[in-house]
Amino acid sequence: MKRLVILVSLLLVVGVLSLVVVNPSKSSEAVNSQAHTEITRELSKELSSKASSYNITVVGDVMFDWSIKTAMSTEGPNYPLQHISPLIKDSDLSILNLETAIGTSGHKQDKLYTFQSPPASAKAMKDAGFDLVSLANNHAMDFGREGLYETIDLLKQADLNYIGAGKNENEAYRAYSDTINNHKIDILGFSQVLPAISWYANEDGGLASGYQQDRVIEHIKKSAANCDTTIVYLHWGTERTIQPSASQRNFAHTMIDAGADIIIGSHPHVLQGMEYYNGKPILYSLGNFLFPDYVDGDSADTVIAKIDVLMDNYEVTLIPAVIHDSTVTLADKQNAARITDKMIYRSNLISQSSNFAVSEVKGNQSLTIATAGQ
Repeated sequence: MKRLVILVSLLLVVGVLSLVVVNPSKSSEAVNSQAHTEITRELSKELSSKASSYNITVVGDVMFDWSIKTAMSTEGPNYPLQHISPLIKDSDLSILNLETAIGTSGHKQDKLYTFQSPPASAKAMKDAGFDLVSLANNHAMDFGREGLYETIDLLKQADLNYIGAGKNENEAYRAYSDTINNHKIDILGFSQVLPAISWYANEDGGLASGYQQDRVIEHIKKSAANCDTTIVYLHWGTERTIQPSASQRNFAHTMIDAGADIIIGSHPHVLQGMEYYNGKPILYSLGNFLFPDYVDGDSADTVIAKIDVLMDNYEVTLIPAVIHDSTVTLADKQNAARITDKMIYRSNLISQSSNFAVSEVKGNQSLTIATAGQ
């Protein structure tokens, strides 16, 4: 049975200093740094006890501009991701969507929102435990091709791999390949949200367009023929919508029919539900993961998705987290329960085949487990 596991961290009050109110207007609590680190380590131990062939961790949109850039300059470059780093590091492969250019080069493009994060952002992601970033989105070229080239160079200097972009067309569409425990994995990145045709990859570089669905399918088939697991990270959908469109679901199913095993979505900036199709997980939108302090409410709720591969069985664990004060942290008891309910509801909007149960583990957290699929 394929399972969707929603893992809720219920942070118990051990003493008066265990919890501190970070932003009352958002009704959000965060654990102090030392306590939070211990909780994430305990959670990591629980997750690593599963007898999986390998596991990957995937999160949504990440950027280090605006208030986060300020926080990095005053608190240090590792400040924004420090709380969740133990969970990220406890994985065979960790992936995010980098929703920004990095560096100081290039010229601001003529669009409503342009993001350019400090050069230290690349090392900050690597230090937090991330291995791979997708650049296939509507902000990687906010400062043109020159800005994209510098972003790629800084990622390489930080020993961070990337997909969905390149300094030429072949590089932009190539899969990232890795072998974990004798299992070959390919990861592809595409975007169906690009501001202009000039952003499409050509001989001068650019981003991997996902608009040409036949080309996406061709790349999936090529990868699936030569690897054990094919993962597609796709930037798509409509901002602020809580469920995917019928055309998205149809395309997701087509990608799986072509050989994709796991599909990860981003761009709506809010969480959407997930489903299993032919036993393969589709996470339509992981929402924001690290964004400036202007996000609140639905756009400040997020999850860390842990995917355990057990033979041909894919088990998804969603760990609720919240964005506040230019950081991301595990959700407290109240917010974890709320985010869990949200993911159950939004998954049921997509598929009605879900069954939910509750379980507990040792330590200072409880887990809500939801099963879904075949």
